[in-house]
Amino acid sequence: MKNTFLKICGFILLLILIGISCNKEAESTGFVEGYIVGSFVSELVNKETGQATGSKTPRGYCILLADSKNANTPWPMDFYAFELPGDPIVFPLNILSPLHDGSNCGPTFFPDNLRNSYNIRFQYHNSSDVEKIRFVNVCSAMNLAFPWENFRQITIMNIETSK
Repeated sequence: MKNTFLKICGFILLLILIGISCNKEAESTGFVEGYIVGSFVSELVNKETGQATGSKTPRGYCILLADSKNANTPWPMDFYAFELPGDPIVFPLNILSPLHDGSNCGPTFFPDNLRNSYNIRFQYHNSSDVEKIRFVNVCSAMNLAFPWENFRQITIMNIETSK
């Protein structure tokens, strides 16, 4: 009887620990500040087969945190997200690329004089596997590779813009 009770308690503790570790990924941050610094549209990939679907992704946005160490690198971003809740910013169409940057399969960054123009305060969490949008660029097959693995896809929970 004592042995059964200990096994049940151990199993319950294991379930609690698994639940806590799963929830950590979905926890959102406090508000952070940053900038929208670029955008891209790519080809959607089927999550089960890994094959391109022939459909386009929603527009992705490149986000650079304020005071980021990435600000003066060739790829000035920290994260990317596919949705800006409430569409808080109206971007001039001439800075939104119709696709990705064909020279490196990455996003198209805004001109230097506009990099700090689209300031946002936001809460986010790392996108879960269910939330992630899988994508590929056609030019990836030509070994022109933007280092997407160095940047996390996030889900923005709340957003404020500077007026």
